[in-house]
Amino acid sequence: MNARLCWALVFSSSLPGVDGDLCQPCHPAVVQVWSRNGMGRSIQPASALSPGYYYHRRSNRHYRIGNGRIRRHQLSQGQEINVVDKTVEFLIGSGNHAYTPVHRSLAGTWIQSPVSWYRESASWNMSPGFDRPDHLDFRRPITPECLFCHSAYPRAGAEFPRTIDCDRCHGAPSRHLQEPRRGTILNPAALSRSKQLDICLQCHLETASQDFGRFLARTTPQRFLVSAW
Repeated sequence: MNARLCWALVFSSSLPGVDGDLCQPCHPAVVQVWSRNGMGRSIQPASALSPGYYYHRRSNRHYRIGNGRIRRHQLSQGQEINVVDKTVEFLIGSGNHAYTPVHRSLAGTWIQSPVSWYRESASWNMSPGFDRPDHLDFRRPITPECLFCHSAYPRAGAEFPRTIDCDRCHGAPSRHLQEPRRGTILNPAALSRSKQLDICLQCHLETASQDFGRFLARTTPQRFLVSAW
């Protein structure tokens, strides 16, 4: 599916993409627990970057990470060559298993870092798909399809993606904010098992195996609001 069409489809839904801050006054305990779990930390600030170093032998590239930057170089006769220095704008991933730094190109494109931090080894290694001599280095763009699952519904005009928040599973909160009572927002617990799974399968299903646009239109939580009441 065309990436622009995919993004337009998400923006055209009635989901405004609100932060958990709007839910905090009435549901402080729930928001606090959510903010500590993996999905509630799916996007992290660059300040959470762990300093480190990794040498990728297969591509002869050295990566040094720290202070909000990733520096890459190669060695030739003991001299550094092909030096690249990239800023880190934010991290994708909670760090429960891993996270990947993201750089913004001069053209404004989000670029995936070739190195990621892994909790199991508490160290840096190559990002998935990069452990090869001819990897893309700092040339793999992060598409809207990637961000759809790793961040909240996009908000028009937002500078950065936001961590997955309440509306991912509960749908648009606008009516509930106006009428804060039971029945004015989607409660997944009130859905049938198959519809609960549909909400989960927004992301927990390999999107490359299907028509992503039709899938998005079919599975947004908003679709279930009327039938759930």
